[in-house]
Amino acid sequence: VEPLINIKVSQTITDRILVPGQVVGYSLELERESRLYFDSLTNDSQLSWTLTGPGGDVVSNRSFTVSDVTVMNPVLDVPAGQYLLSVDGNGDHLAQYSFRVLDLAMAQVITPGVPQNGELKLGNETHAYRFTAKAEDQFFFDNIALAGDLSTQWRVIEPYNSILFSRPLGD
Repeated sequence: VEPLINIKVSQTITDRILVPGQVVGYSLELERESRLYFDSLTNDSQLSWTLTGPGGDVVSNRSFTVSDVTVMNPVLDVPAGQYLLSVDGNGDHLAQYSFRVLDLAMAQVITPGVPQNGELKLGNETHAYRFTAKAEDQFFFDNIALAGDLSTQWRVIEPYNSILFSRPLGD
């Protein structure tokens, strides 16, 4: 891993692998226990990332294309500490890439019942929101308008990281 680049939560990183076999390293310091979400802004299956922290590997060699897909839970519960996030190309793959590491505790707070507007500028970008609910509360999620990619997903993940709801916005 080459010299580390210091990054912050929610910062969009755009970088590139310029030399075959190059591994680009980023240092991320967390002052408290966090629920992280790796938001891959690049659709390239030849790129992977690894997150290593105080307890060892949290994620090992995960492809950018499956980092935040609906077939798995993308939330990472991690303790406070110093982390190394490294990006690698498979074999001699050279590429430009972008990503963000989101802390879900910093997600935009919304009020149930109040419509939300938003735009995903990149096809694989994530917007995170949070709201307060009790166990017996019931919610209805309604897509009022959708333009563009009908495969866009939304999901609800509760505080213990169980996915309660996941479906395409177009449904």
